[in-house]
Amino acid sequence: MLNILVKGELNLDLRELLTVAVEQHQDLPKADGLVEDVLTYMLDRFRAWGQEEGISAEMYLAVRARPVTNPLDFARRLRAVKAFAQRDEAAALAAANKRVSNILSKQEHDTSTQVDHSLLQEDAERALFDSVTGRQAQVAPLFAAGEYQQALDTLATLREPVDTFLIK
Repeated sequence: MLNILVKGELNLDLRELLTVAVEQHQDLPKADGLVEDVLTYMLDRFRAWGQEEGISAEMYLAVRARPVTNPLDFARRLRAVKAFAQRDEAAALAAANKRVSNILSKQEHDTSTQVDHSLLQEDAERALFDSVTGRQAQVAPLFAAGEYQQALDTLATLREPVDTFLIK
């Protein structure tokens, strides 16, 4: 079924399809949670599908962490992550992300607040902030349109300002 949806480029949401199917069989015993159980099973099948396309388990898990219920969209995300992982910038940005995550995990205050640009003192801080906000404006419409490969390619250009910031 996943192959049919992906190869046929059918832009359908599995949760919606499964909900309609369950509603057609109101007499099902233990129908509670059935949609989510079947949806989880089907999306987990993407691991095998991805392996056939040369997609690692780590890449699959990265995409699976998001609440994606559209197989065509899921496949596009998997392929974009695979292509991104082959870029030179990927390893450096992944290492930087891990470093930042480790730093933030040690913080006791709320790290989800907005950045106050006026408090940035170092050139590297301001350059990174400007680069991130600029890319954010560029990639938001790309992600919304399902152009994941182009969005990730745009984000890859953050390597230099991230490296500069982390080195200083």
